[in-house]
Amino acid sequence: MQVRILILGDVMLDRYIVGTVSRISPEAPVPVVRVHREEMSLGGAGNVALNAAKLQAKTSLFGPIGADDNGRALHNLVLEHGIEPHLFQAEIPTIAKIRVIGNHQQIVRYDYEEVKGSATWLSHLQALLSKTAYRYVIISDYGKGLCSEELCQYLIQSITAQGGMVIVDPKGINWAKYQGAFMITPNLKELSEVWGSPLANEDDAEIAQAGAEIRQRFQVQHLLVTRSERGMSLISADEVIHFPTQAQSVYDVTGAGDTVIATLMVSLAMGYSLQNAIRRANFAAGIAVSKFGTYAITQDDLKPWDIENKPSEP
Repeated sequence: MQVRILILGDVMLDRYIVGTVSRISPEAPVPVVRVHREEMSLGGAGNVALNAAKLQAKTSLFGPIGADDNGRALHNLVLEHGIEPHLFQAEIPTIAKIRVIGNHQQIVRYDYEEVKGSATWLSHLQALLSKTAYRYVIISDYGKGLCSEELCQYLIQSITAQGGMVIVDPKGINWAKYQGAFMITPNLKELSEVWGSPLANEDDAEIAQAGAEIRQRFQVQHLLVTRSERGMSLISADEVIHFPTQAQSVYDVTGAGDTVIATLMVSLAMGYSLQNAIRRANFAAGIAVSKFGTYAITQDDLKPWDIENKPSEP
C-alpha cells in the first residue's frame, strides 16, 4: 500500500565542490582547490521529502524557492526523485549551502539565504489544501521564514479537523505555532531551549518532567525527544517510554533527524502502532548515522527490522 505524505518547510539546495589541495595561493594564505567534480542534493525539508520518497511514499513537497539557477536545480532534483513539487517562486534567493571540499576536508561553506516571510505564502498553502486532501503532514522548520505561526496553525487545524496528523521538526523557542500538533520531535538541545535551562542527557526523570510540562503547555499529543547516544524518549499523556539507540557505529549525524521524522510518519501512515513506528524510525536513524554525509534510508535498509518484527505488524 502506497501512502501519501505532504512535507512543508524550508527547502534547500546542498551543493558540493570537490577537489584536491596541493599548494597555497600566492595571492593570499589560503589553499588552492583543484576542482574535480560538483554534486548537488536536496537539503532541509527537501531531505525529509527525499527520505519519505525513498521509503516509497507518494511524497509532496511545499515551500518557496527563488527565480534563480539554484531554484531551477532544486526543482529538477525534486522531479528526478519522483517527488511532487509544490514549490512557489518568492522574492528571495533559493536557500543554498555551497561547501568547498579539498582533500576530504571542508574548507569553506557559503550560504545563499534571506530569512523573510510573506503573508502571501499562506494563500499558496490554502490553494493546495483546497485541491488535495492530506492526512499525513510533516512540518520541517529550519527557521528561514516559511513556518510562521499563522501558516503553521492554519495547517495543523485544517489537517487535524479532517482526522489527520501533523508531526513537527521544530526550530526556535516559539512553539505556540505548533500548538495542537500530533507530535513534536525536538532534540535535547531544542527541548532545553524551550524549557529555559540545560537538561542533562543522563537524567531520564528530568527530561520526562520537562517534556510533560512542555507537552501540556502547547497541547500536543506526544513529544519524541532524540537524545544522541541515549536513543529517544516518547513523552505522552499517560506514559513515558525510553528507546535505546540502535546505532552500532556513529560516523556522521547529518540528516539523522530528517531520517527519523520521515520514517516515523511513513510507518504511521502504513498502519504501524506508535511505539513500533518509533522503533522502526530508531532503527533507521542507527543506519543513517553509520554513513558519511546525508543518507536517505530505503525499504531495503529496513528489511532486517521488518523481518524480525513482522509477527506484530499488519
